[in-house]
Amino acid sequence: MSEHEVNTERFETQSRGINHVEGGWPKDINPAEVEQTMRFRKKVEKDEVYIQAIQQLGSVMEHTIKQNNAVDIYEEYFNDMAEDGCAEPPSAKTINVFRDPNEHKRTAANISWYPDNAQKLAVAYSILE
Repeated sequence: MSEHEVNTERFETQSRGINHVEGGWPKDINPAEVEQTMRFRKKVEKDEVYIQAIQQLGSVMEHTIKQNNAVDIYEEYFNDMAEDGCAEPPSAKTINVFRDPNEHKRTAANISWYPDNAQKLAVAYSILE
């Protein structure tokens, strides 16, 4: 028989969230009113800052698409390399399990580590309804 005991550092968790259904509208715009939203969209689309942002994002997107198209995923890139003689099969182990503190089941859409020593973790959830 054996026994093992471990002391770990305590950490505090915090759950913050919003339910984003329809958003980004100013307070004076009712998203349920199609005419108001159309008027607001036309106004924003004529804004010079909006046009420049779309053009800049378009060039970034075009660059990324061209990068993805340049790589042939079916090509054998490393067939001239010798196989690694590793006798140990690949493995992984669970170090920690983080549970969603919310009572409603939801999907983790994105996970990001805080860049300072990876001490903090941020999770973006989405409710797929």
